[in-house]
Amino acid sequence: MKTSLNIFICLISILNSSCETEFSHVYVISNETSYLIKIIGFDKIQTSIQETDSMYYETIEIAPNSKFQVFKQAGYHSQTQGVFEAPEIDSIEILFDKKRRITFSCNKPSGRSCAGKYNLMNIEENYEKTKIGKSSGKDEYSFTYTFTEDDFENASAIE
Repeated sequence: MKTSLNIFICLISILNSSCETEFSHVYVISNETSYLIKIIGFDKIQTSIQETDSMYYETIEIAPNSKFQVFKQAGYHSQTQGVFEAPEIDSIEILFDKKRRITFSCNKPSGRSCAGKYNLMNIEENYEKTKIGKSSGKDEYSFTYTFTEDDFENASAIE
C-alpha cells in the first residue's frame, strides 16, 4: 500500500511539473550617450525584507554607447520583473560620468506605482515593448528604456 501511495505521489508530481508554464522576458537599458551611466536604485522608504541598518540599494553601470540587459523568468516560479532584483526599489539616482544627475523618488512601497519619465521601475509606462518570441504558449517580450544625449543635457549639474 505504501509503495502504491509513493507511485501515486510521484505521478502527480510529474504531471504537475509538466504543466508549469515557464517563459522569460528581457529588460534592456540602452545608453546612447557618450557618458558612463551609473544607476543606483534605493529602497528609500525601507520596505526591504533585509535585516540591515543601512538602506537597501542596487547599482547598474552602463558604458557609453552600450546596453545593460537582464533576462527574467516569468510565469510559474517567476522572478521580479524589471532591471532591479528587489521589488522594493522605490527611488533612483542616475549619474552621467559623475558630471550630471537625475533623481526620481516614489513614496510608495514599490516604485512601479509612480509615474515619471525617469522611473525605471514603471515598465508599462516607460519602456518600449517588443515581442521577441513565444515559449510554453506564452509571448515573450523585450522591454527597452533608452537614455539619449538629451537626457544628459536635461540632468542637473553636480557641483
